Amino acid sequence: MRPKGRTALEPGATAYTATKAGQVAMVQQLALELGRHGIRVNAVCPGEIETNISANTDSRHREETEVPVIWPEGDIPIAGGKAGKSEDVAETILFLASERARHITGTPIWIDGGQGLLR
Repeated sequence: MRPKGRTALEPGATAYTATKAGQVAMVQQLALELGRHGIRVNAVCPGEIETNISANTDSRHREETEVPVIWPEGDIPIAGGKAGKSEDVAETILFLASERARHITGTPIWIDGGQGLLR
């Protein structure tokens, strides 16, 4: 579930968001460069997805690096606060790899139930 109200920005969030923005920019440039060869390139951008990531991630010195922030109130709009499933991501990738997506390239596809609209 997405944090509500006053929370702390995760340590390392700046580096994480910068790499994500860089990936989208790279996808768009690759789409331009490879399009003439019939190669489509898109970015799949999942939001909160049910995974075991917290079981595999250690957070160290968090209290020293957290930055207080205020997030807007509300849940993931179309999901009623529930995280997406890995199948949501997989089905999007299958679509993008199919002929039905033949006219889509250089596009970030947000799979977040509208979560990104709240931040």
